[in-house]
Amino acid sequence: MADRLPGHPEFHKLVDKMKEIHAAKNQDYGNWHPLGNFMEAEGFGVSPFKGVLIRLSDKYTRVKTLSKKADMVGEVKDESIEDTLIDMANYSILAVILFREMRGRSGEAVDLREAAKSLNADMQHSNC
Repeated sequence: MADRLPGHPEFHKLVDKMKEIHAAKNQDYGNWHPLGNFMEAEGFGVSPFKGVLIRLSDKYTRVKTLSKKADMVGEVKDESIEDTLIDMANYSILAVILFREMRGRSGEAVDLREAAKSLNADMQHSNC
């Protein structure tokens, strides 16, 4: 099926891989909800949407660190720069889903700039 769609064939292969990774990780978490691990963030006073943004930030930091190495290889097996970028793509999709759910619950649009400012403040506070 992926070979029949327009666009780069590797794109379609990567999207299929992303779906497999998402399903496997979801199975591993064994949650009551497909995004249950992010819902758990509420127990720490962090919205699920902000929780996924924090994970994206973690992955961005990892990519930045790995990209500075000559071989772009880290010490952790199965955590290559490619794996991390795929994780970021999955987290980005999950962020869109959580954003839509959050927006639907309140009935109001969410200002992403304010959400980012709040996230930065939360992260600075936690680094103290």
